[in-house]
Amino acid sequence: TYGMTEASSQICTAAPGEFDGGARASARPLPGMQVRVVDGNGREAAAGAGGEITIRGPAVFSRYLGGEAAAARDADGWFHTGDLGRFDGEGRLELLGRLDATFISGGENISPAEIESVARRCAAVDDCAVIAAPSRRWGRRPVLYAAPAEIERAELRDWLAARLPKLLMPDDIIVVEELPRLALGKIDRRALLETYLASQEAQPDPPDNSRR
Repeated sequence: TYGMTEASSQICTAAPGEFDGGARASARPLPGMQVRVVDGNGREAAAGAGGEITIRGPAVFSRYLGGEAAAARDADGWFHTGDLGRFDGEGRLELLGRLDATFISGGENISPAEIESVARRCAAVDDCAVIAAPSRRWGRRPVLYAAPAEIERAELRDWLAARLPKLLMPDDIIVVEELPRLALGKIDRRALLETYLASQEAQPDPPDNSRR
């Protein structure tokens, strides 16, 4: 299920038999709940493309306690959740992460969800996550963790290079058997970052792919 307090709890729920327990579980909008995924210009994204999840419907709140209006609601009544997701070809919503996970690298905005969305399209990738690794030159740079461990790093790098702008190419790709998760099933990005930092102690920055 996917939901939030501002939507009276639930927005999308998987029907019995639809949820397979996988890391990339998805669900359909509930009756009466309108859900759109929009790009950075507010245009509806195509199926399979990532973007911000927006919602509209009778269960969506109108204002916060104390009278503060829902500032994230646009002129057409769509509430911008700040969550990133995408629809598959069957109308099911997949949650990709948070919009505020975006970080700055050399003065440019980097969206981990955008990189992850592309990486997940690779048939060899079951699960993945991008962390913002420290870089002496650029401040922070993306590093991709991907599962399972049988993935060929060089092949995945070539696959991504054909589909991502140079700015978004991960500076490092690390393959693992599975990604660490928190109690509610979300990827534990803090644990990934700590693991990465521990492995990089006393080592130089990974190769910089951002300006090649």
